[in-house]
Amino acid sequence: MIWRVRGHKESADGARESSSFAFVSAPLLDAIENLSRFHRQRAIFDAQDARVQAVEPQRRSRTLCALGDRWSTVIAAPLDALNPYEGSDDLNAGEAIQLDGVFFMEGQGEPIELTRIKRDLRTVGADATETGNWLADAMAATWETATASSPTTGRRRR
Repeated sequence: MIWRVRGHKESADGARESSSFAFVSAPLLDAIENLSRFHRQRAIFDAQDARVQAVEPQRRSRTLCALGDRWSTVIAAPLDALNPYEGSDDLNAGEAIQLDGVFFMEGQGEPIELTRIKRDLRTVGADATETGNWLADAMAATWETATASSPTTGRRRR
């Protein structure tokens, strides 16, 4: 890409004077343009994805709160289940079943839905950590490139 830039000259007394525009091909400017174009598109995605990612933990939270509320108020009662797949009255909360399908059955242990909730929350946390590490590395490399390529590196601006 060809860039239009304004040139500057320094006079004998150190004052900067603007000169005419020049058209240059500058690899650093091309790289900056590339980064800004593609990263802008990624920022649009991230803004939309953040809303989606916020809904899932909120729903999971409501499920866990419903279970906690139920468990804090109910008195466990022995049940002679005729079928091992009967619902457990003292463990189930209607909201938890509606939100995430968490359904305790007599003698069946932890519902698979709770296992999935825990797995999904761990995955989201690990993904966020991995993305953060990648972003930190990308930014460090970008700054190194920009400062190494900059014609003003090491010079003080007047």
